Amino acid sequence: ILFRSRAGPPGGDPNTMTVGTLVSELGANLLLASSLSGVSDIICQYIEMGVRSSDAYRNGLRDEDDDPMDDVQQYDGKRTLRYMVAPGLLVGTANFVWFQTVVNPIFGGRKSLAITLEKMLMCLLIYSPMALSTIISVNGLLAGMNLGEVWQKLKQDFPPSYMMDWLVFGPALFITFQFVPDLYSTACVSVTDVLYRTVLSYFVNRKLKTPKEVEQAPSPLEEMTEMTTVESDAVGSTVPPVVAGERMDGNSTGPSE
Repeated sequence: ILFRSRAGPPGGDPNTMTVGTLVSELGANLLLASSLSGVSDIICQYIEMGVRSSDAYRNGLRDEDDDPMDDVQQYDGKRTLRYMVAPGLLVGTANFVWFQTVVNPIFGGRKSLAITLEKMLMCLLIYSPMALSTIISVNGLLAGMNLGEVWQKLKQDFPPSYMMDWLVFGPALFITFQFVPDLYSTACVSVTDVLYRTVLSYFVNRKLKTPKEVEQAPSPLEEMTEMTTVESDAVGSTVPPVVAGERMDGNSTGPSE
């Protein structure tokens, strides 16, 4: 049931779904979505911990008289639980409703290049902005942000997240819609989903930038590319060394007084 995108009553029309089948598929999709989100956030946190606990990164981030462990990120179980709710449960429900009530009824089981492009564009232009806005907003509220902070969070993290959506899920959706049988479409998308949600967890859970940091921030494409590179090269990679006495922002720390 985890890998079925449509199911009909035994011996009946495969496009006709019973209430029991709908409930079963919805439950299976929620279980899969929340599990993938939890795993993705755990992977993201351990990658972040690995990067931040390296000597080069830590020495560039702290003053000479600071405790070296002050800047080492610790695993946050509450963050994982929040991520299992949004995008996990919320977007898992939205995905199910979107495909069962919008995409599948409109296009059915037909496959052609034109239909594939139409389905892909519908997902990227209509569904993705709503889903990403929900993920960032709900996650921020669960983390204790007020509405003003949530709005700032959307302005900060929606652009790189949406750009990543096009670069990662655009090709994945095209391949799924064009070449993968409907029976295995959920499984195919789920494989891509782990990579996507791992990177998305970084953007969703990072801190709000100060006005000065916003002015100096790289473009959304540069941010997305940098984070994706860190994710893919985390195993066996090291952070470039930092010259002693310098911080990561290039300012000299000088001797402690």
